[in-house]
Amino acid sequence: MSMNISQIIDDQVSPAARPLRGIRAGGFTLMETLVALGVFVIGFTAVASLLPVGTVLQRNAITDVQTHTTAQAAINLLQGRGVAEADLATAAPHTRVQALPGPAMNRWPTNLRRGESRMFWYPLIRRNQAGADTDPSQWTGYVFILERHMRDGTEVMSTPVPVVQLNASAAADGGEVIFNYTPNAAVTIRVGDPFLDSTGRIHRVARIIEPNRLAVVSPGMVPGEVSAIWVGRAAVGSSLRPEDRVTMTRRIVTVSNFVR
Repeated sequence: MSMNISQIIDDQVSPAARPLRGIRAGGFTLMETLVALGVFVIGFTAVASLLPVGTVLQRNAITDVQTHTTAQAAINLLQGRGVAEADLATAAPHTRVQALPGPAMNRWPTNLRRGESRMFWYPLIRRNQAGADTDPSQWTGYVFILERHMRDGTEVMSTPVPVVQLNASAAADGGEVIFNYTPNAAVTIRVGDPFLDSTGRIHRVARIIEPNRLAVVSPGMVPGEVSAIWVGRAAVGSSLRPEDRVTMTRRIVTVSNFVR
């Protein structure tokens, strides 16, 4: 009986080495590959989307630490170096927040008020009682902690803590107080920004009703008792780009025992 060559070879090959009939060779089908690739892309996209969030959180944490460090340094300097009582002789006799008189401000040049990284601070004062008395106990200080705004390596800064005059203030529903102010092209107040009113209260903007109306929660405030608010700004001038017209106040702190 004759036998062809393929049958002879098949008989001589070990059964373990012969391919099993009905079982496909190993590997992935095209559909399996596409499914695996889809799962990978979805996972990678999810992880990548978290990176910007992590960067923002890290930057905010660094800013918070720098703000705290600068605030503490400002308080230590003001209480340690102090303001001479005689330098406050020309201060206005009212009890509203005001800028330091020239002789007192000259003791605090810009180089002494620079803090951590881009931070710096700016002091204001207020008499606790009306009159011309310059007794050290009659004063409260307020320190704005601001972030210097940089563009192309150059600081964009002028009049960092201006006064914005109020037209009026009126109580609103829900314990809110509405501040009407006169905005200009250089001042941008955002929700969450801190600001100081003329009576020495520190607020944060709860909402902005219109371009010139701020709502804050301030229980106990008497409508109309505030004559002005103080806000920090990073630049002035209508020719500046929109991103340069921002309020950069990070914190406002009070300080006492700084008059000598």
